[in-house]
Amino acid sequence: MEKIDLTKCNNLCVKIHAKYKDYETTGRIVVHGDGSSHIIDDHGGEYIAFIEKDGSLSDGILDFEIVPRDPETYRDWRVGDKVHYPNGDNDIVIFRSGELVVLADDFTEENSDVTAVNTCSQLFDRREGRLVLTDIEQQIIGEKKKYEPQDGDVCYVETRSDHKSIFIYKKSKSKKTSYYVSYGRNVYERKRLLSIAKPDVLCMVTDDCSITFLRPAKDEEQQKLFDAMAKEGKRWNAEKKVVEKISNSPEFKAKEVVMVRDAKERWKLMAFVAIGNGAYKYEVTNGEKFSAYKQCIPYNEKTMHLLGTGEDYRED
Repeated sequence: MEKIDLTKCNNLCVKIHAKYKDYETTGRIVVHGDGSSHIIDDHGGEYIAFIEKDGSLSDGILDFEIVPRDPETYRDWRVGDKVHYPNGDNDIVIFRSGELVVLADDFTEENSDVTAVNTCSQLFDRREGRLVLTDIEQQIIGEKKKYEPQDGDVCYVETRSDHKSIFIYKKSKSKKTSYYVSYGRNVYERKRLLSIAKPDVLCMVTDDCSITFLRPAKDEEQQKLFDAMAKEGKRWNAEKKVVEKISNSPEFKAKEVVMVRDAKERWKLMAFVAIGNGAYKYEVTNGEKFSAYKQCIPYNEKTMHLLGTGEDYRED
């Protein structure tokens, strides 16, 4: 998808999530006169973070994606939003105070006459006014429709029942959205569940009619899936397109005490579990929870002096 011009995204709804964490909320973009923009949280209307020119959030921890509004349900119109009526008229919101909105003729914006003063809900119900999606929202919807996953692609999906999952797409003759392995939230129990399909069984992610959002999974989403598999002693073989059992590293034995770290962090003690996928391939545990690190070295008389330091490990 082409880079989005954020200066044209005023009022657009977004989904915000923390990178590498299971946290998510929603909000909307506010664009200022100088072209700068930030996100306001739906829950309390508080500022979350500024949006940098490259489209990332200023704090570096949160990420966001634009979610097109549904004209058949959305009625929280804001200044600048366009509204369409069954008779073919188009109006634009020029003022809002609380629930009250003032609409004017869209065709004479500069010298427009007020055409409606009411609440969004009343105009929605009585005059059947509906939001006109922006070009960017229509572009996003078009891109979603174009996306057709290929066998072995790691995907992210959402459904009408608020089910969300990350899965590895499995091509089938039935053309159903099926998977090799899926990691998703149980709608009723609110738990993350890992499901691995048997080679000869077709397992659907969901009823295709209920899918509202399907796209390639982001790097951090893929990592969540691989981490969940590693905890179950499994990993994905992308070349063979099969789920395999994890073989313990020849360097370390299961439950062996090792030292781990990421980049230039301090070395810490952990118990080795297995080798996983990706950059964070060393699966370890502290006895309470599992985690993954980029670097793993043995803990012995030759290395124990590194514990708690950021010094590099050098083999003799």
